Amino acid sequence: MMPPIMAASLLGGMGSLTGAFFGGTVLGVIEIMGTVTGQRVLGVWFGDYRHLIPILSIAVTCLLRPEGLKGRNSYSL
Repeated sequence: MMPPIMAASLLGGMGSLTGAFFGGTVLGVIEIMGTVTGQRVLGVWFGDYRHLIPILSIAVTCLLRPEGLKGRNSYSL
């Protein structure tokens, strides 16, 4: 349970409650759509790797936009 929760809070922004809610919603949609699309394209075995999607979203968020989608830095409370 920890990687999806951490990915949602990082995606939305650590200093924002609405950002965490938005990040959780976006991550949930990406995880479901990615799993369904991966199973259609690559096969049913892709469903076993569903838990890698939040981990990949953590990596992409930290690389491209470390302050999160809301654009609020965690140090500016």
